[in-house]
Amino acid sequence: MVINAFKNKFTASTNRFEYLHTPSAKSKLTKFLKTKERNHLLDKSLKLLDAKLKELGLPPLYSKDDRITKEYKNDAFDRVLLQLLDKQFGYYTFAKKFYKDMMPEQA
Repeated sequence: MVINAFKNKFTASTNRFEYLHTPSAKSKLTKFLKTKERNHLLDKSLKLLDAKLKELGLPPLYSKDDRITKEYKNDAFDRVLLQLLDKQFGYYTFAKKFYKDMMPEQA
């Protein structure tokens, strides 16, 4: 049996399921992996939205002139970011909702 003494060197992954026996341990690993993936997707969507705002000449997220993060808080903003990534609506349409007075015409 090998004991992992380097906790920061290794992380949990799907191949660890074969070593787990209890439903509780499997559940905790599944929750960890879903959280890790969700955080990655949120970061990706946040970067895409910020890039689109920059491309349109609009204020970046979390700046003093930003209207989007002032409207949405915590989980609501996370849900919107995931919806944008799933293409439930477009970045241009979403930005237009908040910056109708500042939006350039879509080409």
